[in-house]
Amino acid sequence: MQNFPYFAESLTSEWLNGQLNSSGVLTTSQVSEFEVDTGNLNSGFFGYVARLKLRYSNGSGTEPQTI
Repeated sequence: MQNFPYFAESLTSEWLNGQLNSSGVLTTSQVSEFEVDTGNLNSGFFGYVARLKLRYSNGSGTEPQTI
């Protein structure tokens, strides 16, 4: 298992695919790219909060679009 990325800038498509595949969320599709959105998500929290907008190869349309 790869080290846990503590910041969104450390995420990779490979790491996301590994996590989503091992949890059963993805079976045939793969995250091909993603966008990090921190928007106004940082106010009122202790820590780092981000939303990921995911794009897939071989997607069926049932995959999560954001996490």
